[in-house]
Amino acid sequence: MINENEVKAELKKFLVETLGIEENALTDDVILFGDGEIGLGSIDALEIIAFADSEYGVSMVGIARENFATVNAITAFIVANYAKDEEKKEE
Repeated sequence: MINENEVKAELKKFLVETLGIEENALTDDVILFGDGEIGLGSIDALEIIAFADSEYGVSMVGIARENFATVNAITAFIVANYAKDEEKKEE
């Protein structure tokens, strides 16, 4: 079983260290992409996709934009899809 708080902490660490987001600006619900406070772009989305795949074996390729909107949204997607992958392995 995957721990949501651990995923969120690792994701935030990745966003700060790899994408250079200021830690104090990175709240759970701040909008990450577009013209908002953080302002990430498509290259950053690719980095997040690579993170989810390499760290958790979860593919985010081709998913809806809203799954990338916030730290909470990305975390929820990883946790939900990691669980699905674990169920498949147990079958």
